[in-house]
Amino acid sequence: MFKEVITKSKTRQIVYLCFCAFVFASCSGGSNTNKEAEALYNSAVEMNSAGNCEQSNRVLDSLSKTFPNEFELIKKGMHLRTLNGEKIIKKESVSNDSLIAVSKPVVEHLANSFNYIKEADMVEGFWMSKRLKRYAQSTSIEPRIDNNCEMYIVSNYVGGGIGHTSLSVVGGNGRVSTATVPYDKARNYRYENEGKRYESITFKPAECAAFVEAIAKNGGSPITISFNGASSKSEKIDGNTTKAFQETLAYSEASKNLKKAQGKKIYLDKKLEITLKQQQKTKVAN
Repeated sequence: MFKEVITKSKTRQIVYLCFCAFVFASCSGGSNTNKEAEALYNSAVEMNSAGNCEQSNRVLDSLSKTFPNEFELIKKGMHLRTLNGEKIIKKESVSNDSLIAVSKPVVEHLANSFNYIKEADMVEGFWMSKRLKRYAQSTSIEPRIDNNCEMYIVSNYVGGGIGHTSLSVVGGNGRVSTATVPYDKARNYRYENEGKRYESITFKPAECAAFVEAIAKNGGSPITISFNGASSKSEKIDGNTTKAFQETLAYSEASKNLKKAQGKKIYLDKKLEITLKQQQKTKVAN
């Protein structure tokens, strides 16, 4: 009986000593962890002050993953993220506003040089330079802009007989050609009118981008292009048409940039509004 009491007493002592050791170790480890966590948070604050907001967010990610129990610091980090977000959005907005400032005057300047054409049998209309005549009765190429601000071309070969499927031009970078569009009675079709034979192809933007750029570089000067098919025929394109190519490409690019930037501005303004609301909420929690 006496032996049993002594054994129980020793057991209690051992348990008590282990508990004390555990508490000491926990307190000691907690203190070190807190210092390390606080150092991480402070470095994230410094990065925010220096304008390195993306890096600051990465440090906050590391803080949350490495010290998930440091709730107070993580709360502070949530607020700091919104401060980072505000700076990131404002920086992006400055760049985006610059693009609007550059593109808008170009669009406004060139807009009066184009007609929007939408006929009853058309699914979608297009913009075409006022320099060019619609329904040309002679061999020609027409630069156009679709509703997505993308530039494309339509070739018209009068006389027939070559079955053309592509176009080529010789410029400063050598011979540049469009993609080949096979005869399909849709985008590549042929017809007769008043005894004349016509061949016409609609080239998609990606199929003629390099060809368009090569002609636009010669804007205002005549240039010779080749209609390629079963045989090839060279035709001179006048300076008025090459100028129309130059203006159409500029109008297309500026319109695309402006449309994209204006859409992005709406997005960034809304994102900033949400970020500022989150900033107020986390500030209270902080």
